[in-house]
Formats: sequence, structure tokens, C-alpha cells
Amino acid sequence: MDSTPVIGIDIGSTKIVAFSAQLLEKEWRFQKQGEACANAYGMDDRGEALLGDAAKQRLFLRPALTVSHYHHLLGRKLLPVEFLRNYSPIRFGLHQTQNGLLLRLGNQELTPTQILSKVLLHFKRGISNGASSTQPLPAVAVVPSDFSHLQRQALMEAMALSGIHCKQLLNTPLAIALASKTPGAHQELLLTCDFGGATFETALVEIRGDQMEILASKTDPYLGGNDFNKAIANYAMNLFYSQTGINLSQQPLAMQRIYDFAEVSKKNLDSQQEINFNIPFIAIDNSSLPVDLNFRLSQEMLEELGMPLVERAVQLVERLLKETQIDKQKISRIVLVGAQARMPAFQTLLSNRLQQTPQFSKTAMDCPAMGAAILGYTLQENSEVHFQLNHSTSQDISFEKADGSLHVVIPRSAQLPKTKEVVATTSFDDQNELTLRLFQGDSLANESEKIGEYSFTGIPPGKAGTVKIKIQFELDFNGILKLSAQNAANGQKMDVSH
Repeated sequence: MDSTPVIGIDIGSTKIVAFSAQLLEKEWRFQKQGEACANAYGMDDRGEALLGDAAKQRLFLRPALTVSHYHHLLGRKLLPVEFLRNYSPIRFGLHQTQNGLLLRLGNQELTPTQILSKVLLHFKRGISNGASSTQPLPAVAVVPSDFSHLQRQALMEAMALSGIHCKQLLNTPLAIALASKTPGAHQELLLTCDFGGATFETALVEIRGDQMEILASKTDPYLGGNDFNKAIANYAMNLFYSQTGINLSQQPLAMQRIYDFAEVSKKNLDSQQEINFNIPFIAIDNSSLPVDLNFRLSQEMLEELGMPLVERAVQLVERLLKETQIDKQKISRIVLVGAQARMPAFQTLLSNRLQQTPQFSKTAMDCPAMGAAILGYTLQENSEVHFQLNHSTSQDISFEKADGSLHVVIPRSAQLPKTKEVVATTSFDDQNELTLRLFQGDSLANESEKIGEYSFTGIPPGKAGTVKIKIQFELDFNGILKLSAQNAANGQKMDVSH
């Protein structure tokens, strides 16, 4: 019997972390697998790869050779407008091809999937659980609820390329619920808030015994801790410019030091009222003398700088409750996860709006990975623990009709796995091929993303409208779409190409 533990891995937008879990005397015990790794990739001046934290330390020093936040680009065929709006100016090369997006770092061109696979391989090598670097490492991977078929497929491909066998994808709110479940509680309604480095996701999760279901979720993929770091850094650079006339935004080394210190300062202000923001020798003045960047930064100042971001997160929570028409009084617990959720201003505003004190535990930073580790434990051959997790899709699956409108085949909130059959007919005599253009997203808002074009061949000859084809849409538990087709008259399978 294979005794290799199935780990839980949280492949976050800014950080990767993994745990294994064991159930000892009715209590979950967790063991960290390797060290947390920054989700960044770069190249040094000699063309050698820089992975994880080594790449993160050069984001401003070598912006044309370093990339982070590329999770927004996973599986994408087209460049998201929001990505350009939030991360411009982009220094590295980025262009669209027929097969998807390509990133150019120096003389190297890579897809986002290839980049993630290299970072994951670097992370995997740091895990000491008895598996060699050549052995597939079984894992449950945490994903945002709003990840599309293409994004999920790209993530699983990156894991496979790195030697990690993805046994299952687990939506973030369910991962949080697994790790936060109150022992002995038979029924709970959790409001989860995952405020990470670059993404904010909130959800309502219903727990009934060992059964868990996401009732609804909402995600802001461009809101996270890095936005607060940026607010602090911009304040520091503007203050320095007003005092000295020196523009630090044009000095890569100074910017790297300021952003790094801004991140540390933000964390310290979670537990301190005021800190000294001091970076010596940040620049040289007109007299060739070194100048320090030095000022007092308080919680009150950080709250003022970050309040628009805090308000944006809390409003997303309120929108979730309004759209689901669930009374906030029915919420059993508010569970906070992620580094940015530690911020006192966020916790205070959320508490005031929902009239309930949110919970931020000691394990909140790693909660999703721990929840995935629990599920991983249940998937092992010798496990006697089982949970019923009801996954649902957060986006419509549609195909384009002849008039250009979209017909929804699998609606959002459909329980997974989900299978739906559609009968299509030929539109002209002796048609031997049928093509469907598939989309995923909010069909009502006309914001759907094209999944691709699927062609069905081997259609028997016949008059237009007389030949019927059964097309089966299967959205599996991981949110991955598969299509198959057969002749409705005799059940003969047809070839499907994509």
C-alpha cells in the first residue's frame, strides 16, 4: 500500500505553501512541507533562471527579466484588460499567439503554464517527505472559485510538468471550511474572507455534518496585500520628493528597497501603533552626499492610505450577502484568512458592517493549504475519514448560436460533476462537420471568455435538418470541461477535435 501522504498545496498569486495532515486522537495535526516560496520567476544577467524569493527580490531591479502575478494569465487566450490596467507599465515582453500568451524574459519565451511549472518544481525540490525529485508527488491543490476551465486546466498541466500529481482541485472556500470546521458542530453557515497578496475572495459555505457546500462566492482578482504595499511605497516616495526634490521612482534599487520595507512595515503595524520607516542611504543629493528616507508611519496613517482598498473588500462582502438575500444574522462565524486580513482596519470595518466579530486564528495564514491537506488525507488508501464536498461552477458554460447570441448549457451554481446533453442538427445538405464556439463567464453581462472551437466530424450525409447529433457536455468535479458526440440515430461516436 502506498504510504506517501497526499499533501495540500496552496498555489497563491504571491506565495506557494504546502502541508500534510494526520488525524491523531480525533485531532488534526499538520506538518509543513518545505518552505513557503514566492510565486515569482526571473532571469539573471547571465540568462540563468531565478526562482521564488530570489526572483521576487529583483522585481524592481530587473523588471524586464522578472515576472510575478502571472496567475492572471494562466490559460488565457487573450490578454486581460484588467491585467494591463493594474500592472502597467509591463517591462517584460508579453504577446498573444494562436496558442495563447507568451512572456519574453531576455531571450527566453515561456507560457504562463511553463513558468508556473518551473516555480513548482523549485518548490517541490524543497519538500522532504520521502519522495525523490523524480517521483510524482500526490497533492490536492487549492484554486479560486472563479477560476475557469482554461485556468484550471493550465494549473493542472503546470503541476504535471513539475512532477506533482494533482489528485483533486479544491475551491478556496471549501478548503477554509475544512480547516475551520468546529468539532462536534452539526450545522454552520460560514462567511469566509480570503485576503491574500493579490486576490480577495469571499464566500458563504454551509456545513451540515460532514457535508459542505459553497452557496455563493465573489472574487476581486486585483485586490490584495500588494496594493497596500504599493500605497505605502507611493506615500514614502512622494514624501521624499517633497522634502528633497529627488524622484525615487526612476531608481530601481531604491524602489526595490522601498517596496520590500513597505511590506515589512505593514506587517509590523498589525501589532504596533507606530514604527520608524527608515531606509539609510536611499539616494545621493546634488552635493554627492547620501540621503536617508526616514519618517514615522502609524496605524492611523496606514488606515488612511488603505481605506479605499478596505472599503472595496467589505463592499464585495456586502454585495455577496445582498445578492444571496441571506440575513447576516444567520451567519454562524466570519472566518478570515490571508495576510492582509490581519489588518485591524479591515477587521473593524467588517465587524461594524456585519455586527459580528470576525475570527483570525493563528493558522489563518495557511488555512487553505491545511484544508487541502485534510482532503488529501481522506483520499489516501488507508483513510477512514470522508467528507462530502459539493462543488459548483461560478460561471456559465455557453455556446454561440447562429445569430451570435449565447445559449447557456451549464449555468453558474450548477453542482459538479454536471453532465448536459444537447441535440444539434445539420444546417445544409450533406454537412460532414459541425463546429461549436464555446464560452465561459457571465453570459448576461456579455463578459464571457472564449474556451475554444470544437469540431465534430464523421456526420453521415443527409438533407439539412434531418441528421441529429447528440453532444454531451461534461464538467467534472475539478471544473474541467470535456465534450463528446454521437450520431443520434445509431449511437455511433464521432470524432471531436479542439
